[in-house]
Amino acid sequence: VYRQNSFRGNDFAFRERYFTQIKDEYHLCNSVKQFVNFIHGNLLDPYFLIDRLPYDVIFCRNVLIYFDPLAIEKTNQVLDRLLDKKGLLFVGHSETGQIL
Repeated sequence: VYRQNSFRGNDFAFRERYFTQIKDEYHLCNSVKQFVNFIHGNLLDPYFLIDRLPYDVIFCRNVLIYFDPLAIEKTNQVLDRLLDKKGLLFVGHSETGQIL
C-alpha cells in the first residue's frame, strides 16, 4: 500500500495500470501481486529466509543508510546468500558504496 507521495515524476500511467486507488492509498493490483513476494523479516538475522532458493531480484532501497558498519557487513552477507549469482540487487544511490 502506497500513498500519493510515494510516486515521483510526471508520468503516472504506470500507477493507473498497476495500482488501484482506494481513498488516499494506492494498492498494488492483483495481477502484479501474484508475482511479488512481500516478506517482513530481520536482515540482521543470519538465518533470515535460510530455507528459500536464491532470488533473481532483490530490492533493498534506503535500508543500509541507517545501519552501522557491522550491521552493513552482516546484511551484505545475508543478501549475498539470498541473491542468485546471476541475480540483480537494487539499492538506493546513496548505498552503492556500502554494498561492495
